[in-house]
Amino acid sequence: MSINVRIFAERDVKYRNKAGKTSTDTQTVKFEAYQTPTEASYAIVNNNDPAEAYANWVLKERSVDEEIPIYGEDDVFGDEEPVGFRTHNAGKAHVKQFIEWCNLVEKKGYTVKFEVM
Repeated sequence: MSINVRIFAERDVKYRNKAGKTSTDTQTVKFEAYQTPTEASYAIVNNNDPAEAYANWVLKERSVDEEIPIYGEDDVFGDEEPVGFRTHNAGKAHVKQFIEWCNLVEKKGYTVKFEVM
């Protein structure tokens, strides 16, 4: 079993409780990171820029172009010959989603954090 990277973002928030008193708490949101080998997990977390290190690892280890068949509108079960193909790269799509997530949470006042678990 490997030690994986956990990517999350935290921010402190103030709120008014039922009694009307102001309290503070920490909100946390999680990014669904790929499972990483233990060695890669520690290298990512200990890097000066763990976000870049994670993205680079994904692009190196999980970036493969796949040809996905496209079927006609009337062929819902894919029984006939495909009418075409599209290229999909799960690693590139994941990195794009990761960068968008980081930008969104930082815009909302969160701090992105990395740890091993």
